[in-house]
Amino acid sequence: TISMGARASNAFKVSCSVEGALAANGEVWTTNTVANVHIGAIGFSQPMWIMDKKFSMDRRGGQITSLTLIPLNSLVLGEIPGG
Repeated sequence: TISMGARASNAFKVSCSVEGALAANGEVWTTNTVANVHIGAIGFSQPMWIMDKKFSMDRRGGQITSLTLIPLNSLVLGEIPGG
């Protein structure tokens, strides 16, 4: 994937799942918005851009939102041509 804005050695994305379709502030998880990401196990905490989201339900009918986030000021341009 071609990306700009972050050096390749520092490029990363966060994929996660959260319970429900609403963020803590009561808004629906939406692509092209910013979310605060906290990963206590590695001491990571920063705002990130929501690049992709998918709503689903678990076996008991609970709502789950799967998110893919990238660092702010990063841009994914798409697949490499001919790749």
